[in-house]
Amino acid sequence: MAKSSTAWSDEIKRVRKGYNVDLNRFIKFTLSTLPGQSPKYTGFFASSWQAKTYRIRADQDRIQPWININTRKRKDPGVPARVEPRFYPPSTRFKFGDTIYIGNRASYARQALGSADNQILNYFEVGINDEINRAFKQTKLKLATGQVLSDDAKEAISSGDIDPRNAPASGVRYSST
Repeated sequence: MAKSSTAWSDEIKRVRKGYNVDLNRFIKFTLSTLPGQSPKYTGFFASSWQAKTYRIRADQDRIQPWININTRKRKDPGVPARVEPRFYPPSTRFKFGDTIYIGNRASYARQALGSADNQILNYFEVGINDEINRAFKQTKLKLATGQVLSDDAKEAISSGDIDPRNAPASGVRYSST
């Protein structure tokens, strides 16, 4: 019986590890995609997306080089925005089951979300569902479909001493679904 519970716990660990890998890949993908969906006047807002296990506070004012870009844009609207994600890749390794918050640190995030060239709300309402399905459909769960034979039983079967259908089992066998 111990081998059976070990097999199950090994399988659970494998599935959890797969989900954790998929989750972290999804978070990285989302954080790398959000700057492209964000309004970009100076680029500070687009550069300020972060993922954490606690609520993200929108409490950071512009810093260099975005202060200079803002000043120059007032004189010349053609000055390009500068998008350099400040919190990518995430410093945290997330675990499946954690509550994860993705938010923006810019102090003016509320106003930026209301701007005309904002595509973020549409991204979260429509576009992200496809990415969620893509990220998490690859983990395959292995289901028990038969018996795992003890070493003694394997030897007895190979020597012809017992019928494989009547061999004693020592756990479960897994197959990919």
